[in-house]
Amino acid sequence: MNAFDEGPVGIRPMVRADVDALAGWERHSDPRYRMYDVGPLGAGEGDSLWRALSEPAGVREPFVAEIGGRVVAQLVLRDIRKDDRSAELGIMVDPALIGRGLGRRILRAFAGYRAENGYRRLTLEVAADNERAIRAYQAAGFVTRGERRGPAYPGATTGRILRMETDLAAPPFTDSHSCQPPSTSSP
Repeated sequence: MNAFDEGPVGIRPMVRADVDALAGWERHSDPRYRMYDVGPLGAGEGDSLWRALSEPAGVREPFVAEIGGRVVAQLVLRDIRKDDRSAELGIMVDPALIGRGLGRRILRAFAGYRAENGYRRLTLEVAADNERAIRAYQAAGFVTRGERRGPAYPGATTGRILRMETDLAAPPFTDSHSCQPPSTSSP
């Protein structure tokens, strides 16, 4: 066990400097997930990625998860619907840390953080053959609400994509202890 396995998960809004942390992550070994590889990035590329994650304001909101002061995941809310206090979630976990059970911990902390800030529901889509991600989503309280057919990965012609959601008004997300503050101050 190390700090990543046991340390508290901190959630905070993402800042431009966090893009550089993402660029330092390892690369995915599975070709299906290489679309999530970030770096290395030049200054202009980093700025472009930051804009893609954070704009337009009010429609997209980026966040990071930290453990021991290290950025271990990037999360983004898309299609924010203030009227029903819901949004679609996207998540990327540092490939070096995948397979340690961090995904479910990060998702639960993030869902608790959003519940504490008035959100009622998060939705997401996941390729039906991404069993590891589906297990993490289920462990974090997401349930399958439907599916559609379409390209599940870049270059794929078709596949099954599951639509999942979680009710943030239900326990454990209504428990104020579900999220720890970041361990260090943000830049």
